[in-house]
Amino acid sequence: MPRLPYFAAPERRLDVLSIMKRRETLGMLAHSETEERFTRTKGECLGLLQVAMGGMVAEEAFFGKAGTGPAGDLASATRLAAQMTGAYGMAGSLVSLEASKAPGDIVAKALSDDKGREAVERLLSEAKQAAAETVEQHRDVVEALRGRPIGTRRDHGGHREG
Repeated sequence: MPRLPYFAAPERRLDVLSIMKRRETLGMLAHSETEERFTRTKGECLGLLQVAMGGMVAEEAFFGKAGTGPAGDLASATRLAAQMTGAYGMAGSLVSLEASKAPGDIVAKALSDDKGREAVERLLSEAKQAAAETVEQHRDVVEALRGRPIGTRRDHGGHREG
């Protein structure tokens, strides 16, 4: 989704953006941290959820419906929302599902718990709504960028290109 990282997660740097079909992808957005860090705030996590929802809401806004393209983004967003719910204490409960000796990773634990699943769904729904509002608010930017590659950054021996 063009520019959504800038609007939703300003601590992220846009590395690659293309809304042109290439090989098996219909478009691509790659972003990274502007500085190396090992923790995230709740606001940063919410911003990443919005970025992940950007492709889906852009498809809905411009094509009237979403296809299968955003599946990987949705899986990433679900993992992050499950971590926020079951491990980070960022979704209304301070209970850590990681403390459980029950089998499964944090996603399985969060989604198998009724309250955890509701919290994950709420986080994803709210992020999708916020992303949709951002896309609509900045529709002119998306229109200006449609159909052309935006930029690429590559590391070459410590030098950045792009």
